[in-house]
Amino acid sequence: MSKDRDCLPEGTVLKDRFKIVKHLSSGRNSNLYIVEDRKKFDFWVIKELISKFSNPIEAKQAYQQFELQAKILNKLDHPQLPKVEDFFEENARHFLVMEYLDGKNLKELIETTEDFFAEEEIIGWAIQLGGVLEYLHGQKPHPIIFRDLKPENLILTKDKSIKLINFGISKLFDPHSRTLAVAKTITPHFSPIEQYAMVTDARSDLYSLGATLYYIATKVLPVDAIDRSMNNVPLKFCREFNKSISLELEGIILKAMELDKEDRYQSAMEMMTALKEIQSASRTSEVTDQFSSGSSSIQTIDALAIQALSKPKQTIVMPEDELEKGDTRKTEKKAPAKGISKTEEEALSSDIEDEGKPQEKKKGTKKKVKKKKKEEPAQSNMAIYMVLVIIILFAIGYIFIKFILPKLTGSSGFYDTGLLIAFLNNLIVSIMA
Repeated sequence: MSKDRDCLPEGTVLKDRFKIVKHLSSGRNSNLYIVEDRKKFDFWVIKELISKFSNPIEAKQAYQQFELQAKILNKLDHPQLPKVEDFFEENARHFLVMEYLDGKNLKELIETTEDFFAEEEIIGWAIQLGGVLEYLHGQKPHPIIFRDLKPENLILTKDKSIKLINFGISKLFDPHSRTLAVAKTITPHFSPIEQYAMVTDARSDLYSLGATLYYIATKVLPVDAIDRSMNNVPLKFCREFNKSISLELEGIILKAMELDKEDRYQSAMEMMTALKEIQSASRTSEVTDQFSSGSSSIQTIDALAIQALSKPKQTIVMPEDELEKGDTRKTEKKAPAKGISKTEEEALSSDIEDEGKPQEKKKGTKKKVKKKKKEEPAQSNMAIYMVLVIIILFAIGYIFIKFILPKLTGSSGFYDTGLLIAFLNNLIVSIMA
């Protein structure tokens, strides 16, 4: 049982269904309990309205606002909003049964975390919040203005999802008519200047989102809008407190926190688009860095290769039969032979290196083989032709000396065979020349 005067004791059963397990906290106008659902065998959070108003008008307004919150949440369905199970009145007390969120609010998380949050994480939360604001602002027939976005009203669940809670001062915004008057609630450091005059719209939530991101990024409360506007207290840059924040994210935060609504983002979608561009650029940069890291390894290998090439050349010997086959197996190193000059050594090394190219050597070998095959038949045919020519010439010479020459000279004798051989020899020499 809670010690708070207005709290219900543990074990109390509401609506014959919800058993109070634990009192969580008490606010100015409400109590929070963890309850066990005996129907669904699940746990919920019950928010109870505290009626402390002596003025009946104020009490009525408080109840109407509480009822409005219940109706708003009951018709909404978004991943970043708690689900509403029930809304009821019992013993003149008003209760709202909501989804139990197992996590910490961002205010507690910021205060208990020593290091700064990673920018990627901050951008992820911002995009989630931008999405739920776009959803609320796009409700028909009237947009829903949250009007109390701050770290205390943001729950970070165990699955890293952001939940927007406490619709206590939410407003159905109708630009053509006055809606239900709500309590004038201002949260210093997070409320925009126009909220002091109760003239809020969707851009007011964007200011609060910017101020929340400022606090998450820097762990420093931003200067209140009143001090900035009336006392000219400047808003310091995020990077003055956290140098790891990029200029792009800082620019988005400061633009959202402009005092003049016209200078801010004009919609949650516009702000979310800017955040997604940073997120995309950051991921691309990570991939590039990983590639560059891999390239550095390649560059190192290239450097080693260049270093190796800069060393004195070593003669490489490969068997001719291996060169004929274009074999690319490991070669063995051979020291230059003694007695060879440096110039001759370089020339020899150059010749051997040229010969060590498998493809070139292979082509050259084929050409030589083909050439030999063509030359052999040609030489053989030439020899045959020469023999035939000699025989023919011998026959002609024999006939000339045996029969023709005696008639020309008037002699009937046969000329000496030596004369015939000498004649043929001279004839053959003349032809060959």
